[in-house]
Amino acid sequence: MPAYPRHLATFDYIGAYAYFLTFCTFERNPLFLTPDSIAIVHEQILRVCAAHGFQIDAYCYMPDHVHMVITAIASDSDLKHSSRARNRLPVSISRKQRNRGFGGDTATNAY
Repeated sequence: MPAYPRHLATFDYIGAYAYFLTFCTFERNPLFLTPDSIAIVHEQILRVCAAHGFQIDAYCYMPDHVHMVITAIASDSDLKHSSRARNRLPVSISRKQRNRGFGGDTATNAY
């Protein structure tokens, strides 16, 4: 597994900033191959962004990852706090996959 960039120790990630994020699938499995599988993940990412004061400005889904540019829309938006929601994201996606008949692994992120 590659070493991912770590948070900057001198930056608090709170406030109206833009961020480039990459979310990767578990073990880089190619899960984003159909519009339905992308919709499941995108719906959950939109939910987390809305709940934590972020908007998605741009995104690009590839078979095993997605790139996103998100922007905080509030002065107290906290990327570190919102990124903790990613721990719940795979469970939510996995349940939706089963409910819609998708098999496979869940998504995780790295940024």
